Amino acid sequence: MNQCLLQFNEFSIAQDQLTKWRGGGTRPCRVTLNPKTTLQEKRAQLQNHKLLHQEITTHNVLVDNVCDKAQILVDQIKDNSLNVYLTSIKQLFQSIVQKSDEILHNLEDCVQKHNELNNALSSAKTWISNEKAKLLECDDAYGEKADIKRKIETLGQLAQNKPQAMKIISDIRDLFEKVKATTSEKGNEVLDKEIEELETTMKSHFDDIEGIEGKQKDVLAQWDKFEKALEELTKWCRSAEAVFREQQLQSTLHEKVEQLEKYKIQRELILQKEKEIDAMGDAAHALLNNCGITIG
Repeated sequence: MNQCLLQFNEFSIAQDQLTKWRGGGTRPCRVTLNPKTTLQEKRAQLQNHKLLHQEITTHNVLVDNVCDKAQILVDQIKDNSLNVYLTSIKQLFQSIVQKSDEILHNLEDCVQKHNELNNALSSAKTWISNEKAKLLECDDAYGEKADIKRKIETLGQLAQNKPQAMKIISDIRDLFEKVKATTSEKGNEVLDKEIEELETTMKSHFDDIEGIEGKQKDVLAQWDKFEKALEELTKWCRSAEAVFREQQLQSTLHEKVEQLEKYKIQRELILQKEKEIDAMGDAAHALLNNCGITIG
């Protein structure tokens, strides 16, 4: 009898320890499911639950101890009704372990997805920053015609990256949808704002490309217009020069008068060209200044 009382006392102590642990062990499982705001908070949440999960699994010894004590009592008092209690304890413990393990995996998945989103946002910001740096090199309409053509070509290449930018935003929004459910309302607001700002930055970037490309094409058109005018003027000058170069001595007064009238007409044509030549000179000065060549 004394032996039975001793075993029952040991069983009661072990049972009391298990009951106290159960009372405190299941609550943290519920607490750790609270959505967090930032990735840092989620990582801390995961780390805390890892420690809790380790604590839960180490209580396997306590459960085994209670079950062993109960089994000794069953064997001594020949009361098989305690077997139900043994089964209940084991099932409850396995349920706690399973629940904790599920939470652990959920938190790991939560951290992984949020980390992927943060990495995607960081990569997108780096990408658009590099694209804007390339655009900045094309922003000034300065240089020779070859420089302008090179900038227009670069701008065309930058504009072709728009589908890539749209895919980047689309992928980020897909990741955000996966993160929303495990993020607090405040955290979702911050992420949504960050994504919207990134999208606005990208849209503004491609709008800037169009504007700068238009500016460069205007400069290129000035070059083309100048070169065409120069070519036409050069042809005209050669033609006019040929007229004066083909002077021949005339025999009679009448022939000399006719020749003089011919030269007067040619002189008038030259004077009429003066405005055109001046305008082309101004255009040449502007283009040369644009190339960094100053004409005194």
